[in-house]
Amino acid sequence: MAVLKRLWADPVWSKVIAAGIIAASGAAVAYVMGLWPSICSGLAASWRWLGVTTPTWNWLLLILGAATVFLVYAILNSYWQTLSKPQPNLKNYRTDVILNIRWRWNYYYDGISSLHSFCTICDYQIFPTPRSRYMAVDHVQFVCDNCGEKLAEFDFNDAEVESRIKRTIQQKLRSGEWQAVVAQQSGV
Repeated sequence: MAVLKRLWADPVWSKVIAAGIIAASGAAVAYVMGLWPSICSGLAASWRWLGVTTPTWNWLLLILGAATVFLVYAILNSYWQTLSKPQPNLKNYRTDVILNIRWRWNYYYDGISSLHSFCTICDYQIFPTPRSRYMAVDHVQFVCDNCGEKLAEFDFNDAEVESRIKRTIQQKLRSGEWQAVVAQQSGV
């Protein structure tokens, strides 16, 4: 009995045992209902049909038919898998890490709008702060007020940072890189 319990716990043997139980039950039902003579004559007729020759042997037609059914199934299954995969949607590309800062934005008819920056560590919204003592020299820095992480520093003003980020987003949209970002974010 211990051997049977161990075999039943195995994923393969449990299916073999279950198939044996179903086959034995089916054979017992067929015997009780008196179906065995009909089953035997049907099997004998099938065996004789395989040996009969038409312009091509029937056994060869059976193999070719099974191969055709398998091929059609494989093609339809592949097509179904392609259709059922979630395709990246351009409208889902609304966030990305660019220049070590998490950016989020919306789309409007005139392009990218509502561009906001966030800390990549704690996801706290951050703003550029000027870091130059001289008015002629533009220099901004992104530091998180929440966790204190210094994320990025640029030798140009915040308008130029925003312009570069928008141009990077537009480049990713044109090149198709956005699809990999959306797939990674959605876990596909």
